[in-house]
Amino acid sequence: MLKNLLSYLVTIATTVLIYDVRGGPLEEWHWRNPLPQGNALHNVVWVNGHWLALGELGTILISNDGTNWSRVESGVADNLRDCAYGDGKYVIVGDWGTVLTSTNGISWSQQYAGTFYSLNAVCYANTQFVAVGESCTILTSPDGVVWTQQSSGEWELFDVVHGEGLYVVVGGVDEGYPWWGIGVVLTSPDAKVWTRRVFTPKPPFTTVAYANGKFVAASASQVCWSDDGLTWQFSSSPAQYGLVSLSYGHGKWVLGTAYPSFYYGYASIFTSGNLIDWSEVAESPPVTGIAFGQDRFVASRPDGTFLISSNGQNWANPLAKPLSVYFRDLEYINGSFCALDANLLVFSPDGTVWTNIVVVTNTEEFVSITFGNGRYVAGGKYRTVWTSTNGVDWTNPAPELSTYPYGADVFVAYGNGVFVGAAGENGDILTSPDGINWTVQQLITNATVSFHDVKFGDGRFVAVADQYLATSIDGTNWSVAYFPDRYFKGATRGNGMYVLIGRNTIGSSNDGTNWVFQTFGQSDYLQAVAFGSGFFVAVGEESYISGTPTYGMPPESPILISPDGRNWWRVRSKTARPLSNVAYGNGTFVITGGAGAILQSDPLVNLTITKLAFPRLELSGPVNRSYRIEYADGLDASSAWLELATVTVNEIPAFFNDPSWTNSTMRFYRAVLLP
Repeated sequence: MLKNLLSYLVTIATTVLIYDVRGGPLEEWHWRNPLPQGNALHNVVWVNGHWLALGELGTILISNDGTNWSRVESGVADNLRDCAYGDGKYVIVGDWGTVLTSTNGISWSQQYAGTFYSLNAVCYANTQFVAVGESCTILTSPDGVVWTQQSSGEWELFDVVHGEGLYVVVGGVDEGYPWWGIGVVLTSPDAKVWTRRVFTPKPPFTTVAYANGKFVAASASQVCWSDDGLTWQFSSSPAQYGLVSLSYGHGKWVLGTAYPSFYYGYASIFTSGNLIDWSEVAESPPVTGIAFGQDRFVASRPDGTFLISSNGQNWANPLAKPLSVYFRDLEYINGSFCALDANLLVFSPDGTVWTNIVVVTNTEEFVSITFGNGRYVAGGKYRTVWTSTNGVDWTNPAPELSTYPYGADVFVAYGNGVFVGAAGENGDILTSPDGINWTVQQLITNATVSFHDVKFGDGRFVAVADQYLATSIDGTNWSVAYFPDRYFKGATRGNGMYVLIGRNTIGSSNDGTNWVFQTFGQSDYLQAVAFGSGFFVAVGEESYISGTPTYGMPPESPILISPDGRNWWRVRSKTARPLSNVAYGNGTFVITGGAGAILQSDPLVNLTITKLAFPRLELSGPVNRSYRIEYADGLDASSAWLELATVTVNEIPAFFNDPSWTNSTMRFYRAVLLP
């Protein structure tokens, strides 16, 4: 598959049939919230005049100022932990013995370290790299490529630093309780022979730094420091929970803490001038790493964002505050994407910029949303429906529908001039011609059934409830099918095909009666599916890279693509955040998920051709964008692409004719989306 291809190719000849060829724009997905991305960050470092942030699923971010970050492809899917620079080379280490090297911080090559133990930290000094990690691992290398195993004793190692002619590593044994464990500090002049300098019956030290003529090690319960690495002094740590990270600048030590939570949690940042008296300067989400450079501190966080401080006292996120909600629904309605939480609506006309945020009050929690006949309709909890003409002011037109306190969520859709709500707990279908006046029918009897989704496409409503599928043209007369061995979560219809998704399951049918079911992985909990521009896209959570759970491998949420609903391939989502919704609009797919995650595909440009008196080209893609229509009379090296027309498309589909096609025996066309 071709990545980032924004043009599509069709061909016509005087004696052959017409066909089209598609590339793979759905292979690349871009973060829209949070920014710059949403994968958990494990560390941030200042090396060789650059900031590098490292995180889960091979995440590498690079920045020249700590504010503007670019994502760099690592080529791996393992958690990355630390980076060092020396002898003209960057070296990154991570889980499962991962080692990456680069000469520019952009292009990375994977090396073999001779171990599958996770590597937590790396430093460069005395013409060698030194990496430390779990199971007492210490590795040395002159170039980051060839590594030699050294011996450290019996301790888990979390960090390494060099100063005063000594390598210092810290670690210990974590007993799993806040105040239990063993903390150790080891030193070596050559990284080969190690001497234990500190042994304390408290949690292991997780960070060590050398600055201002001192070695300083810290844990959740204590701080210790030394002028020479041999004799150490102790004080209490201000951190009372979780992991800690440490840096020095502007004459003060800065300590960040992280409560053990993946995306959420709480933490504090402390400062001290003497390592004894500490002041809390900020409360924040967890901090996983702190570094000083360019006269500023930068801290990484497990929600994928950063904090910056010019003085160590005042901290702020340099980018817009991310949305941290769990989106319940996502639709492309009324010319805009709309992502919905319990009492929050977020709109975007293009799927890229999400700045129109509406907080809704005095309603039950929203579950789903649709638009039709000039009116927004939202489905809520307790079998409620809500209407609005502007998306801001909402009313309940039919309070008699409510089943409070029973949790009958309502999923809504609009089509063929009718609003449909699919609810529970009795398999109820709600219908309305205007969103105001509603009727109820119990579609599925003699069972406790709650619908999970309803969509409209190809002139039909499709609703799913656990093992049930219901379809209708008018929203009143329904056909119901029962599948006792399935558990459905979402449905769609497009290109003449029904598609159902659920736990490990994708089903497809061209008539709603005869079905083909497929199983993907052993832990793919597919949550939603959508159709657009000739593609089905299904998303979910709790998938693994290999398709089956592997101990220690980070989970990666699935994105599955199909041109026909039956032949599917997996593309990298590059995130562990659960993905719960997907929608198509304005030439692009958008995905939403846990902790406010918003992902967007590259734009899709679809060019088809019909042979009339002369070729008629039909273009679909993002509106209000410019395209260049090009043609070529062959695809060999001597053939050149020539411009047929450059146009701005205000509505889709757009049509173009080529009266000059008879000048060639065969002609190829492509549409290029311009910046």
